[in-house]
Amino acid sequence: MISATYAVRPEQLTTDGPDLGLPPPNTVPQDVPDVAALWKAGYRAVFVDGRDGTAAADLCRLLASLRDLESAGFRVRWAAPATLLDRVPDWTLLTHLPAPESGLDDRTQAEWRALYRFGRLRWFKGPGFIKIHDQRCDAGLVLTLTDHVHLHFVERASGTSVFRPDVSWYADEAIEVFHDAGLVLSLDDDHVWLAGRVRRWSNPSQLMAP
Repeated sequence: MISATYAVRPEQLTTDGPDLGLPPPNTVPQDVPDVAALWKAGYRAVFVDGRDGTAAADLCRLLASLRDLESAGFRVRWAAPATLLDRVPDWTLLTHLPAPESGLDDRTQAEWRALYRFGRLRWFKGPGFIKIHDQRCDAGLVLTLTDHVHLHFVERASGTSVFRPDVSWYADEAIEVFHDAGLVLSLDDDHVWLAGRVRRWSNPSQLMAP
């Protein structure tokens, strides 16, 4: 589970990153942070404490929350559960997210930080199609989806923190396609959509104190 989300206002940011301190300026004790409400309230940076997210469903919720916060333009820092690499051996699938500040050995954390770039995995919706940009690999990949089943699946999955085979819009064919493409992460019977729908690009002038 997510123990807490520490939210920071623009005036509390420094050029070296948010000064979260202890205790944090604000604590939002909810499993899934209300991203829109945090942004509307004036917050621009968050620290998500996910060290308790050892269960499959909790880890999916954690990754979905990071996905949504990052896509909304927040500066994100987070703590991962100690079991992260056991659950996700191929951690490069997650390098569209900032490297966590706990839960990794020093070498993996350094490699993850070197690979991370904002917007490495994102999707956009156009008239009758969805385009997915995946830059987690050196070559990069662009997928253009037009199949109705795939379009419906992406929109529903990306708006959900964790989903299981019993949801009405679950489609075996779509799961297979997107799992093979590294866009859906499956942990036991729980699944999470990894690509963020970018609605707002981070503006450095918003993320640094004057």
